[in-house]
Amino acid sequence: MGYIVVLVILSIFLGCWLRDSLVTRVTFGRVRFNSRKEKKKEPDDPEKYGWLARKLHESNVRGAERSRRHKEELRQMKEHNAQLREVIRLQKEEKRKKKEEALRQREEQKVKEKERKRLLKEEQKKAKAKQK
Repeated sequence: MGYIVVLVILSIFLGCWLRDSLVTRVTFGRVRFNSRKEKKKEPDDPEKYGWLARKLHESNVRGAERSRRHKEELRQMKEHNAQLREVIRLQKEEKRKKKEEALRQREEQKVKEKERKRLLKEEQKKAKAKQK
C-alpha cells in the first residue's frame, strides 16, 4: 500500500516537473502514436519536413506504383481470359459445324447408297423381265 502512495506522489511530482520531456509525455499519455488503422499521411512538400517525410513520401510513391502495376496486371489477365474464352467458343463452334457437316455427308451418302441399290434392283428386274 505504501508503494502505491509513493508511486502516485512520484508520478505527480514528475508530471509537474518534467512536463515537456518525451518520457513524461509517453508515460502520462500525452503522445499519440499512429494507430494501424490510420493511413500514412503524405506531406505536401517532403523536402521541407526532413528525411522521415521523404522516406514516407517515397514509400507512398512505391506503394501507389505497386498498386497501379497490380491493377494493370489484373486488367491484362482479365483481357487475356476473355480472349481465351472467345477462342474456346470459336473452336467449339467450329467443331460443332464439322460434326454437322460430317453427319450431313453421311446422310447424303446413305441416300445415294439407297438410290444406287434401288436402281440396281430395277435393272435386275428389267434384266429378268427381258430373259422371260
